[in-house]
Amino acid sequence: MESHLLTISHAIQLAIAPVFVLTAVAHLLSVLSSRLARIVDRHRVVQARAEMREEMESLPSATPLSRHQIHQKEEDEIEMAALHLRLRLSYLAIFFLVLSALFICMVVVTGFVGALTQADTSLWLAGMFIASMIAMIISLGLLLREVYVAVVAGKMHRRP
Repeated sequence: MESHLLTISHAIQLAIAPVFVLTAVAHLLSVLSSRLARIVDRHRVVQARAEMREEMESLPSATPLSRHQIHQKEEDEIEMAALHLRLRLSYLAIFFLVLSALFICMVVVTGFVGALTQADTSLWLAGMFIASMIAMIISLGLLLREVYVAVVAGKMHRRP
């Protein structure tokens, strides 16, 4: 009986490290979801402005667009393209981060199953942990790319 308790307590000790990684993943998911929400909010603002401009252009009494309005329309189109790219990058970053979390959860479960059944799960554990880290690296790379696109787009739309 005591050997089972030692086995279970050892499995719990081994599960603590992946749980800390899960905590980090949860914080990163919070950051990514906040960024995604801001992108969606900005997309709505630019989309509403474009729709209002189209309504004004379609009126029978509409005057031709001024140079400033044409420039604003072109800037809005460029910003919408950047926002679409940022949305896609953010979604993919969240996808790979959730995939990483799922692999970490599978590491914990496999560790417990291995400890309880006395089976050698070391290759499975290593494979899932490596897969988790690869998914996290991809996610962080996508986040970095999204931030870069945001910075470049922000510089383009800065007015003197």
